[in-house]
Amino acid sequence: MLTPKPSDERKGDTLNLLLVEDNPGDARLVQESLRDERSGDFRLSRATHLQEALGKLSQMDYDAVLLDLSLPDSRGLDTFLRIRDTTDKVPVVIFTGLDDREIAIQAVQEGAQDYLVKGEVNDGSLTRAIHYAVERHRITHLLQQTEERLDSFLEHTYDLVQIANAEGSLRFVNRSWMDTLGHSADDICRLSYLDVVDPDSKEHWKEIFQRASGGSSSPLVSVTFRNTEGEKIFLEGGVYASSPHGGKRTISAVLRNITERQLEEERIKYLAHHDGLTGLPNRRLFNDRLEQLLIRSSLRNRSLAVLFLDLDHFKPVNDNHGHQTGDLLLMTVAERLKECLREGDTVARIGGDEFAIILADIAQAADVSLVAQKIKTALSQTCQLKELNLSIQASIGISVFPEDGTTAKALLNRADQAMYEVKAAGRNHYQRYSPQDDN
Repeated sequence: MLTPKPSDERKGDTLNLLLVEDNPGDARLVQESLRDERSGDFRLSRATHLQEALGKLSQMDYDAVLLDLSLPDSRGLDTFLRIRDTTDKVPVVIFTGLDDREIAIQAVQEGAQDYLVKGEVNDGSLTRAIHYAVERHRITHLLQQTEERLDSFLEHTYDLVQIANAEGSLRFVNRSWMDTLGHSADDICRLSYLDVVDPDSKEHWKEIFQRASGGSSSPLVSVTFRNTEGEKIFLEGGVYASSPHGGKRTISAVLRNITERQLEEERIKYLAHHDGLTGLPNRRLFNDRLEQLLIRSSLRNRSLAVLFLDLDHFKPVNDNHGHQTGDLLLMTVAERLKECLREGDTVARIGGDEFAIILADIAQAADVSLVAQKIKTALSQTCQLKELNLSIQASIGISVFPEDGTTAKALLNRADQAMYEVKAAGRNHYQRYSPQDDN
């Protein structure tokens, strides 16, 4: 049986953590993450059932609880509520599966400090979440009980903390807030709660502040600030309304800097739709744009053209000069193609040395030939890559909406067919699709 240890026997920064998880594999993942010597000291206990966890919480003081919402004897939000109602002195981090993300967010709104999704936990994220949860839990109680002591207690937290009066003037910020945003202590008396907010977030932040001014806290919010260099700082956390004293209310915000995570998510999203080498749209984004432009062209009774371009004799460049040179050549081709197009047109890299182009709002079919000739001329100019002078040619197939097809798939396939006809005829030219190409 676990027995409580007096607080003065605890060593250094050791944290007592209760893991409530019935899956042995997930429990082992947590144990291995916390065993990393860089993670700090943890004393880990485990419960596999809710009732077992409630019993441990009644017998032992824990610094944090890592809680799975799906247990053999309890599932969903009620799992957290039972823990919360048993003890509100221990911060809870939800550790759940992807399918329970929405329930995890509800748990945060009901008082959980944070949530982590199994399978998305990387090195350091688990320990950071636990440390942050302990810090935020401590800070929240300090805000609720002793606002006048915030200055001394909040200087060492990782989170950004600010307090404003009901009129919106800042009255307190902590060291992390100043270091992150680049403002000095002298700046604070001249700033309002909106002065550091990114323009795109101001209306949202204003609504949250107005709710807090009326006494309604918002425990889970996202907002973007700007530092003194104009850089975006992505934040999430809570906004809390104090009980009015003498008719005066203060609005406190405790915000975590998630800029690194946000930028990584944006990078992943970008790479899902763009070619990693050239930065051009990839096949997926190309198809999405083509579908949208086809709808617009149909509604406006306008034509558009699709060009399918394949570089001639590109393989020998890789074979003779190496893939690094080949990559530099592809990047040069991408830049030259962009220079040949209008702002509303799209060029994408859809294969190794294959590119596709959408020419929107074509007035007449002859205009497409002019663009194709412009591309041919631009690509034929010598490319100086390091010590090499290389020339490149391309075979270009063309299809036009609506004459050559009315769907994205049909237009791309027929432009591809026309390109192969150019290849067969000697390369380094362009040709529009003809029904004879099907024979």
